[in-house]
Amino acid sequence: MKKTRQEQKFEKYREYLNSETQLLWQYISLYKHLHKKVQDRLDEINIAPAFFSTVQSALFTCIVLWIHNLFSEESQRGLHDFLNFIESNLSTFKLSELKRRREFSDNHWFLKKITELTKSDISGHRAMLKSIKLLNSIKTRRDKYHAHFDKKYFFNREKINKEKPILWKDLDEIKEPMEKIINTYSVAYDGSSFSIQFVNAYDVDRILDILHEYREKRKRRT
Repeated sequence: MKKTRQEQKFEKYREYLNSETQLLWQYISLYKHLHKKVQDRLDEINIAPAFFSTVQSALFTCIVLWIHNLFSEESQRGLHDFLNFIESNLSTFKLSELKRRREFSDNHWFLKKITELTKSDISGHRAMLKSIKLLNSIKTRRDKYHAHFDKKYFFNREKINKEKPILWKDLDEIKEPMEKIINTYSVAYDGSSFSIQFVNAYDVDRILDILHEYREKRKRRT
């Protein structure tokens, strides 16, 4: 079945957008996990403190930049632009197109399970994105420090933490909008849905556990 130009672009956009949201969630998951591992693997982390502190710093910068790339209305690619594409090609996501694409029968159970998308759905997703309070802090941090050094914060690093804080719960709250927006239109297109959770998100534990076992063995020898 030959695909239209709109279908080809959607599939490519979906693939790369899903890849970038997965990458962002991997950054966030690992960043949070390394902070938690200080509770039971501090001695192991202190074997190479410069390495782990550099990794955490780099992860945080990546988190700020990727959230801005994906959530900012100014971004040339991202969730807002994705919604603009959907709105301009809404006919591509009609139930009749899904039926044709998947070669479903008229009474197929999947067609009864979902409702046809409207511009109201897109407006709701735009409102969801705009309601994310974290984005104000992200924009300031991106514009004034992580992408450009602004004198207001360059000479006073604590000022930006105080004025534009980022809490764990703020980072947790962006997962649902990412998955919901991608999956809503993906399911309407061909029934596919995705998870942004990495399977091996915490495999750094293997390294820390090996270091822990090594230290314990050395203790027993002395």
